[in-house]
Order: sequence, then structure tokens, then C-alpha cells
Amino acid sequence: MLGNQNNYFTNYTSLLNIESSLNITNYPLRLNGSSCYKHDERQSLNPWLKLQGIITGNTLLGIESHDISIEWADGISKTFNPNKSTWIVIHGLQMNLPKGDIFDQLTDIKNLASSVDGFSPDDQVLVLDWRSAAYSPGINYRGDFNIPNPVIALSWIDAAATWTTNILKQFGIATPNINLIGHSFGSYVASSIAADITGGINRIIALDPGNLEIGGNKYKQTNFSDNSRWSWAFYGSGFGAQDRARTADESFIIDFPFYTQFPDIPGVNKGHGAVEQFFTAMLNQANDKQHYSNADIFGLDRMNPIAKPWNIHYSTNWEAKLIPEESNGSWILKDIIPNP
Repeated sequence: MLGNQNNYFTNYTSLLNIESSLNITNYPLRLNGSSCYKHDERQSLNPWLKLQGIITGNTLLGIESHDISIEWADGISKTFNPNKSTWIVIHGLQMNLPKGDIFDQLTDIKNLASSVDGFSPDDQVLVLDWRSAAYSPGINYRGDFNIPNPVIALSWIDAAATWTTNILKQFGIATPNINLIGHSFGSYVASSIAADITGGINRIIALDPGNLEIGGNKYKQTNFSDNSRWSWAFYGSGFGAQDRARTADESFIIDFPFYTQFPDIPGVNKGHGAVEQFFTAMLNQANDKQHYSNADIFGLDRMNPIAKPWNIHYSTNWEAKLIPEESNGSWILKDIIPNP
């Protein structure tokens, strides 16, 4: 069964040539070839809630266009301040669930962004929405689950990253103020943004960076520590790429209380989304200054090489195994097992 699906992916890949032939229309920036000019110079000076744009790809299937936007995590219009520390939170691919329902990545990403906002109220927190380009109709597996087709979303990563990078450049934000969090393929959007910015960015967090066994050869060289001052990565499912996760300055494997490896596809999906939900829960617990928890070590202010309960292996091995436990409909960090 999987062999036939791999052939489908291969055939689809041969029809796409998006990565090398993109013309990107940016709002408020427009990119035309190698030149970039301002579309509305006043945009960054006025309060705004959401900036919207279009990314367009010239493919062998014809010209395709997708909406893309960036908005404030708290839903309040405001003026962007380039002198403030800024977080951009990025979702992964969209996918079909059984019965034709669509799993909307933006829900969990907005919950995560709210947690970031709560932990760092003086920081600016934005959400990147590239769902249109990241949508995957998937292929039915076992009659009850659709395996997402990663080729589609992977083809638009560079376009989404370039659009976002140009927004940041227009705002004139200093690179030490840029922080990125990506889930699944959103991790590669984040790493591509970091690579596009001269001097790199401040911090990057990769949550179960997407598995690249089918397509995505370009991103198999991703190193999350290359273009950031400090990086974290968390791996917790067969939909994640553990070799890419281990390239972060500190990386962690999450041992969920359910089976998360192939071929148990529903378990894989549960674990993949649970990585994002687990990190959100840890951040909320770290933000609770009244109660100490194991999760305090994962407050955003701990993204540095200072005094940890594990040895830092710097991109060579996991720093620790994290043992989560479900409690009252959420996750808690039950235990941390350092890697020698």
C-alpha cells in the first residue's frame, strides 16, 4: 500500500517546479526578480491587525496563487515597533482527517502564540498564516485516514519565508530582536527566514520538524543552530525528523504515553500535534510564577547555555528525554531524563 503511495508522490513531484520558478507578490512589499521596492511606505507606521499578501508559483500544472498573511497574536491592532523583541509563530501543513474534516493548524498555533505572549508580555508576538499554500488533500490510508502529501507544502516553503522576510526588512527590525517558532514544516519556514536574514536571528524553536522522507531534499540539510544565536528542537512522532531536530543547540525527545511511530498512522498524527500542545502547556506552566514545575526550565528566558540539568551536546545528540503526562485535559512535564 505504501509503495503505491510513494509512486504517487514521485509522480506528483515530477509535475511541480515551484521552488525554482516563484514570482512573489508581497504586501506591503513587492518582490520582482531580484529587486524589491516599497508598496506602501506608511504601512509600518500605522496601526494594523493583519497584513495580507499573495504568493504565486509558475508550475507545470499552471500558475497557482495562495493567500498569506501575518497578524497580531492577541487580535489587537497596533503599530509594529522594530526595537522590540518579536516572535513569529508558524504552523505546518494543513491536512484532511477522516470523514473529510480539515485539521486546522491555526487553532493550536494561536494557542501557542497566546502562551508566548503571556510569558513575554513586553515582546511582540505574530502569527504567520500560510494555510492556503500548506494545504494537503492527502491520500487515503487503510480506509480511515488520509496521509498528507508533503510535496505540496514543501514546494511553498521558500515563498512563504521570502514573503515574511521582506515584511521584517521593511519594518527595519534588528536581527537580535527576531525569534521564530515553527511546528512541522513551519520549522523549515522558520529556518529559511533565518537563513535569508544577514547575520541570522536571535532564537528559533522547532516543534517536531516535519519528516522529509518523501520530498524536501533541499531541507534535509537544515541545521537549526546555523542561523540563530540559540535554538531548541523537540521530537515526538514519526511525522517528525529526528535527524533535523538534533541539529538544534538543545534538542529533546518526547516519550508520549501512546505509540507514535509508523505504521500506526493515527498515533503518528496524534504525537505530531501533541508536540506543539505539550510545548504550549509547558510554557503556560513556566509562566505560572506561583507554582514551581519541571516546565520552568523551558521558559523562553532559558534559551541559553547557562546551567541546565543536562549536558549540552550542541547538535550531536538529545540533551534529554521528556516524559509527559496527561492531566485534566492538558499536559504536564512529569520527568526529565538527562542524556549522559
